Amino acid sequence: MKRATIALLVLNGAVVAFSLTGTAATLVWPVENWDFSRLAMVLGIINILTGFGVALLHMAATQGWRRLSLLLGLCFVIGGGAELLSTVTGIPFGRYEYTDQLGPKFLGRVPYLITLAWFMMFYPSLHIAFLFRIPRGLVAAVAAAILTLWDLVLEAAMTTGFACWEWQQDGLVYGIPLQNWIGWFLTGWLIGTIYSICTRDWRSGSSALPVALYMVQSLFAAVLAMLYGRGLATAVWAVGLVSLLAVLYWRSRSLLEARSVETA
Repeated sequence: MKRATIALLVLNGAVVAFSLTGTAATLVWPVENWDFSRLAMVLGIINILTGFGVALLHMAATQGWRRLSLLLGLCFVIGGGAELLSTVTGIPFGRYEYTDQLGPKFLGRVPYLITLAWFMMFYPSLHIAFLFRIPRGLVAAVAAAILTLWDLVLEAAMTTGFACWEWQQDGLVYGIPLQNWIGWFLTGWLIGTIYSICTRDWRSGSSALPVALYMVQSLFAAVLAMLYGRGLATAVWAVGLVSLLAVLYWRSRSLLEARSVETA
């Protein structure tokens, strides 16, 4: 299963690299008579499916199918439900509408792939949160913050160019309302909290695969936003990522020093 997970991650990275290279090329050398919208749709779908596959196989191998089913169900019901509710009422993320770039939609509103994307990114966010070795009660909040950091730059990348969704209200940053990120944090926190209540143990490990998946998807959105002239979002994301890595490094050093004192 590990080989299959690595193979999917490599494919996911290749799709991302091809998408970014193609986008950059068309911005510099516009090519007529090509249906780039359809190509972008196909690449976007493959990106989500392969990324979902990485998260699915890795969690199945490390946490077991029962925990996998729980988290997958929570992402489907809460993440997908929040998306549907927001497209109808504007709560919790704000009022927006999906385009046809991500394929068929549930009730004509939310692409089926969106629920897969929630799991694809929440699992690595949860994995990274557990790497901090923080008290169990803080894991959900940290995972939600890591998830929201990804969405911060994703919104800037996916609401321009071959837009996957369009905002139906005004916002402070590239037309995106602050409510969106508050909603993302709260939704992620709710998923993480219910998961923590339902399953008390987490098979901690230092596997880099979920971290690599998070980085591939985050870099994809960050570079795409920059290519489309939305470098502010990329800069804010970069500051957040560096801060996250710094805290993780500091936390790791502190734990190692504490263990050294205990064994001395």
